[in-house]
Amino acid sequence: MGVNMMKFTRSQIALSVALSLMGSTVAAEENTQAQDAKNDDIEVIAVSGVRLSLKEAIATKRGSDKILDSIAAEDMGKFPDENVAQSLQRVPGISIDRPRGSPNGGTNGSTDGRLGGQYVQIRGLPVDFTQVTLNGRSLSSGRSIGRQFSLDVLPSELIGQLDVYKTVSADQLEGGIGGNADIKTRKPLDADEVGFSGAWSAEGVYSELADSTDPRLSGIVNWKSDDEKFGVLVGVTYSERQTREDEYFSWGNVNFGPGTGDGVEIRPDLATVPGGTNDGSIDYPNSLYPIEPLTQYYGDERTRTGLNAVIEFQPSDELNITFDGLYATFDVDETALQLPARFQFRGPQDPSQWVAADINDPNGRGVGGIFPFLVTEAVVENDNLVYAVAPQTQFRSVSELTKLESDTLALGTHVNWAPNEDWVLDFDIGYSKGEQTRDLKSVLLQAFADVVYDARNPDNGIPDLYVTGTDLNDPDNYRVAFGNSNARDVKDTSLSFAFDAKYFLDNDYFTSLEAGVRYTQRAKEIKAYVGNSFTGANGVPAVLPTSAINLLDFPVDDFLGEAPDANVIRSFVIGDPTDFHNKYGVERQFDSISSFKVEEDIAAAYIKANMAFDVADIPVKGNVGVRAVKTDVEATGALPVEIIIRSAGDYDVVGETSSTSSNYTNVLPSLSLNAELTDEVYLRFGASKTVTRPTLSQLSPRFTFSTTTLTGSAGNPALEPFESDSFDLSLEWYFNDTGLLSGALFQKEIDGFVFNSSAPETIAGIDWASVDRPRNAASATISGAELSFQTTFDFLPAPFDGLGMLANYTYTDSDTNFGDGFEGQTFSYTGLSKNVYNLVGYYEKGPASVRLSYNYREKYLLEPSFGFFAGPRHVNDYQQLDLSSSYKINDNYSLTFNVTNLTNERFDRYFNNDESIIATTNFTGRQYYVGIRGTF
Repeated sequence: MGVNMMKFTRSQIALSVALSLMGSTVAAEENTQAQDAKNDDIEVIAVSGVRLSLKEAIATKRGSDKILDSIAAEDMGKFPDENVAQSLQRVPGISIDRPRGSPNGGTNGSTDGRLGGQYVQIRGLPVDFTQVTLNGRSLSSGRSIGRQFSLDVLPSELIGQLDVYKTVSADQLEGGIGGNADIKTRKPLDADEVGFSGAWSAEGVYSELADSTDPRLSGIVNWKSDDEKFGVLVGVTYSERQTREDEYFSWGNVNFGPGTGDGVEIRPDLATVPGGTNDGSIDYPNSLYPIEPLTQYYGDERTRTGLNAVIEFQPSDELNITFDGLYATFDVDETALQLPARFQFRGPQDPSQWVAADINDPNGRGVGGIFPFLVTEAVVENDNLVYAVAPQTQFRSVSELTKLESDTLALGTHVNWAPNEDWVLDFDIGYSKGEQTRDLKSVLLQAFADVVYDARNPDNGIPDLYVTGTDLNDPDNYRVAFGNSNARDVKDTSLSFAFDAKYFLDNDYFTSLEAGVRYTQRAKEIKAYVGNSFTGANGVPAVLPTSAINLLDFPVDDFLGEAPDANVIRSFVIGDPTDFHNKYGVERQFDSISSFKVEEDIAAAYIKANMAFDVADIPVKGNVGVRAVKTDVEATGALPVEIIIRSAGDYDVVGETSSTSSNYTNVLPSLSLNAELTDEVYLRFGASKTVTRPTLSQLSPRFTFSTTTLTGSAGNPALEPFESDSFDLSLEWYFNDTGLLSGALFQKEIDGFVFNSSAPETIAGIDWASVDRPRNAASATISGAELSFQTTFDFLPAPFDGLGMLANYTYTDSDTNFGDGFEGQTFSYTGLSKNVYNLVGYYEKGPASVRLSYNYREKYLLEPSFGFFAGPRHVNDYQQLDLSSSYKINDNYSLTFNVTNLTNERFDRYFNNDESIIATTNFTGRQYYVGIRGTF
């Protein structure tokens, strides 16, 4: 289950709680504010907070006619958790995705994202199925090459409210089969007082594994005119952070080809091969062998800034005009160090013979992407190699420096006008731009050593991986192999125009009619650049000793310290990428094959009727409507027509520009009903057809590849959107002013969704062993149930009357039937956990506030991994306990103390439905937040 309780005992937890009660506590009294009566369709989920907040939240929920969960800031600059996604995971039916970079380079995630979450999943569906908007508008992101928006870009201090729609109505933006998440910034006229008011906070954040303390600052100033008709709000945030992550990683388990030379292949009836070799006549291709197991160090320095400004003008009760803007930057300097044991590559004994390997080199470097596996001793259990001794295995010391600069800009204008008592008109214009530049430089050193791999008794998720007879901390045992230098620019823009009208009716069934139109232009462009240098090419000497470049010290002396009994390589020689590329690098060239641009024009129109009537004296309200959407897509990229391979990883490509256009129309009906069965019991029903488009990167005509393994990854411009018929039923019992017990059932029937599969293909005259490409599959059914309970214990005698709790549980199941080539096979949907639950206990009385929040997410399928890497790959169970507390000194000042990942959990992935076949083990450590908060 990925649990590490060894270093954090119950006494330490008790001490943390005691400290928070004494005043060393952090921001999150967590009073969830209820919404204004006009927002009567919002169900506010109180993450934690005082009894009054719960009462208001329950009152708002009882007036709702559709299913919407909401988390609100309790005060200016005070969101319930340090991370937005972290708050969302406490809502029933919500899971968060915690990505990280891959060992081939590229920071796709962060340690912050690991602990707090980066992307949101609703009802078990992948992150691309969640539509993220800012103030109701599409939000662009340069952090990813898909549609998903990374929530760690937005400082939580600038957010006033975050609404999650599990069911949708016709007036809402389409695109999220899972649901919609709308982030709302604060508005100046919502302030309680006229004149100036505001809030500020200053925190020190200590990252345990990185052993670093860094600042986190925020401030918000609001001004409201005396006549309460004009207001201005400005918010600023700034934070720095040093993080670290220690990792064990394996690329996968593969069926290797017949042994060659001194190599052997293993079979179950030959469980142990004694010392010695044979001629490769033993052939058992169904056994699985690890690909390049490695240990990896991540260390980064990140800086985040945010600026939010809102101008609001309300000259009368009938007219409101708002201008809002959000600008956020997120910059990262990351160092990644890894040392893979490349079992499939065996080198000569004499280091002076080291030269660049040809792709067809017969000396054990692989032909056609299928490698011999060379061992002298081995143990196989259940068709999986768990122990091996491999002579003269190739090791690659990889040192990568990555610099990321991300900018997000969102601007909007909204006009709400009621010209008379019958009409309400809304006008909205929105512009969003997300950009990211990514610069990566690396240098690879190469060594050969006898290696022992032993996964029979891993220590805290780390198998033994060590060498004999060779010192991998001795530079003389290495040669410089080559360096990578690449860059990527991402630009994502969105421009939208919307007009909505609402007409009030006076009859026994329909209260109002709504209609509207929206037009959106979105474009995402990826530009890639490469400039790799190989020994023996580009003027680089064929044999380059490590003395030819600067070497760096290994940055830490406690690498993988969470696995003290594992026999692993804890330091090794690393090269300086900057020095290598200054001396031997070549000028980067535009990589047309990895670049693309996708443009979408989306036109939508809807009509919706709001209803209120009685059925057998039972009050019922709701809405029914339909939304029609037409999408035009143009995808442009370059496909290879010729690939000239000189050696493994050294090649030239001749590309040809390709442009593909398509269009489609979706008709999306929806129905929401809410029946008040008694004064305390409510029944809700929702039915809708929803749509999710393929990601922009999936639509691109592109092809990226490795000439070392003869594998590749491609887009698919022929992908079609996929639709879902969604049904929801919920029952809610309000047993007192602060108590709620609710249950919900849901089901989604999805057609034509996209999944990645691998198959051999011939491209540019080359037979590739495996090409991973997105494809439309047949269908999927996702169904489940939610249970939620919340109450306060104000009936207990003092001081226990300050206690309260929240608990929720979500069960989700799925069947996915894949198309051609996978007949009769069913899998769980990727990213879907069957069981997820939250337990929150809190105490709030007088000046003290303490909250303990526990989240558990069961294992889930990460990818089917058909083809070369012989999956599937799963993410193991994960649980996390967080502490949030504060102590109010007076009406204006509070001391704060928070801890994320209190019990120091680790992240695990595994292969082939077997938790003993380790794919990834990550350690991130705890995060401590200590600070002060003030208001004026």
